[in-house]
Amino acid sequence: MAGAGKYKVRPLKTEGTDLKKILKVNLSAKALTIHGLKPDDWCQLSSATGSSFLVQVWPAAPNAQDTWIQITDDLRARHHLNLGDEIHLSRCPQTRLPDAEDVIVSECHDRAREDLQQEDRRHWAWLLDHELEQTGTFCPGMIFSIRARGEERAFRIKSINLSDRMVPYQYARPPKVTIAPEENSISDGSNNHAARRPANVNAAVLGGLDAQVSQLNSVVANYRPSADMFKASSKHRQRRGGVILHGPPGTGKSKLLQMVSELGLWSKIYHMDDIMDGASKGGKDAAIRQMFEDACRCQPSVIVIDKLDVLARKTEPAYESQSSSIVTNLCKGLDARDNNRVFVVSAARNLALIDESLRHPGRFEIEIEIPVPGTAARAQILNLAFGSPRDSLDEQLLQLADSTHGYVGSDLRQLLDTAMDQVSSRLQASSNNKEHNATDNLNTEDSTFTELFTKNDIETALLQVKPTAMREIFLDTPRVKWADIGGQDELKKALRKAIEWPLKTLVAKAVATEAKLNFIAVKGAELLSMYVGESERAVREVFQKARGAAPSIIFFDEIDAIGASRSKSQQGGLHVLTTLLNELDGIEALRGVFVLAATNQPQILDAALLRPGRLESSLYVGLPDYSTRSEIIAIETRQMCIGPDFDAAYLATATDGYSGAEVVELCQEAGYAAFEEELESEQVQPQLIAMRHFKGALEKITKQVTPEAVREYKAWRDREQVETNRNDGGTTVGTSIRDIVLKIGQVLLESSDID
Repeated sequence: MAGAGKYKVRPLKTEGTDLKKILKVNLSAKALTIHGLKPDDWCQLSSATGSSFLVQVWPAAPNAQDTWIQITDDLRARHHLNLGDEIHLSRCPQTRLPDAEDVIVSECHDRAREDLQQEDRRHWAWLLDHELEQTGTFCPGMIFSIRARGEERAFRIKSINLSDRMVPYQYARPPKVTIAPEENSISDGSNNHAARRPANVNAAVLGGLDAQVSQLNSVVANYRPSADMFKASSKHRQRRGGVILHGPPGTGKSKLLQMVSELGLWSKIYHMDDIMDGASKGGKDAAIRQMFEDACRCQPSVIVIDKLDVLARKTEPAYESQSSSIVTNLCKGLDARDNNRVFVVSAARNLALIDESLRHPGRFEIEIEIPVPGTAARAQILNLAFGSPRDSLDEQLLQLADSTHGYVGSDLRQLLDTAMDQVSSRLQASSNNKEHNATDNLNTEDSTFTELFTKNDIETALLQVKPTAMREIFLDTPRVKWADIGGQDELKKALRKAIEWPLKTLVAKAVATEAKLNFIAVKGAELLSMYVGESERAVREVFQKARGAAPSIIFFDEIDAIGASRSKSQQGGLHVLTTLLNELDGIEALRGVFVLAATNQPQILDAALLRPGRLESSLYVGLPDYSTRSEIIAIETRQMCIGPDFDAAYLATATDGYSGAEVVELCQEAGYAAFEEELESEQVQPQLIAMRHFKGALEKITKQVTPEAVREYKAWRDREQVETNRNDGGTTVGTSIRDIVLKIGQVLLESSDID
């Protein structure tokens, strides 16, 4: 209808403690014109939850979108609005506001300042009356800062006409202004907004985080007036430090931050994102200082900081200019809280990236890990997402929880949404079929998990939704089959013995439930960085991600890049090797994490890397013998148009000393030569690949592995007593050892093939 429209809720920053504009919202100039509105006109906003309230409109900044409505944090909190919500706006012509007759305020208490004496209250109440008259319209929740007698005090309106509802009133004649003690309640329970907000973070809303939520609630309890934390014995220091919630993305950190900010405890809520948004470098520093000053005046208050590891990153050459001043101001603000009831809670993906100065006692001293959920936690999350009672677990749901290793809460919810799409498509197809069956009458609201989802629904969803814990890792799911690998029978046996047999013992349950093993492939050189400490961090992250996605396999290609002997490494390489050794020493505690590696320079590896408990099993892959070369040639030429004069035995003999990759390249080169000949002759029939093409390729493709190199490999093998196959022969069709190891990864992923 005319004069009405829908808008998306966006933040509106308020400067300092000046919340006189708490009822003001910002609209673009175009939106104001569409509704026929002028600055300070009154409008009515209606949310999807049924909440309806009056606001005053004001022009937004030129860069604001026409579909936005910018609303203050306090107004959003009062009416349970989230950023991104849609809200309905309608014009209220000739609005007559009620007169304010009785105004009760309380001081935003600063613990460093004594309470007002009774004789002083009348003086400050008179000053407040003047402020109210100058403002004209006001409502509960507004804060006024007044400077008099050489000091500044801030006061919050607690109720008007005995109501704390955020309804605007006008100054028609001088009201009765009363400054109430901070602890006094001044409105009935039915209108008390804080009383309607939760007192604690509810663990049942998230699932799988009972211990973490309990720890968080115990910290929050220290900021309640009833805790009397500031009168504790001087011998006991209360845990007043800030909190860091840390863990992989999608585990629920941001949701916990939101739930903390929505508690009924806080007088004022500060979101770092809103304060920093759009500010210049100098402006950000000033905004942080002002935020902490305001928070100390409006106690109890909470400061919410998301992505702390991005905002306050360690001071490194690439980030020093943008983060050092922010870190400095955060440290000063945290230290200035002293015994004030200002709770600072933050979230970060990686603790190691946060500047160490912020993790000192009294600052962010409490660190709560929000981990990748285990099987029991995944079952709780799936149950909540499906809408079942917390203590009711469906058998098929339990099986899904047991097989979704590495999936976090957001992954599991997306998984159910994807499976539900499959159900909808199936039901739609069934309804279009004239021959109705039992599924036509399926009630999706009352059905159990097993009744609603078929095995195919779940399997299809699992193929589409991958675990977040693995998305930031280079994955290589090979297409090479065992039949594509020429020879290497003894090597295959040794590899299966080294990898598959332990898996039967350690992950028998996962195999039985068709669990998928996550395969992490990284090149050693990719982990190296020019910045101090970054290479070590990269190694730790690989193992950390593998633990979170267990059961999993880590494959280090070119392990010599990070595992070279300490006598041959520079100082930086020594630190990386030490980190790798430390991670490998914890291999038994990794619970289902296996480490594979490949190198063509085994002689330079550090001896400590090959000790028992680390990379203790070594397999030598030698050059292919005659039989293996014959198999490789047969595999490569089976899809080619071979001429009648083709002589596989001749090629197998002529390629003595060639690696498997070189034999493959020789066959491909012969095919290219025949194709070029076909193009030049413009013949209709395809050119057969004759022996002349293969002989021409033999002249081009030369052996890269010298006899001296082979002797060195064998000498190292004999010296280290490396296990090998009987004929010292065989290699993969494709490249080298890497294909074999990647193939192992595929075999482990296809665990049903294991006898």
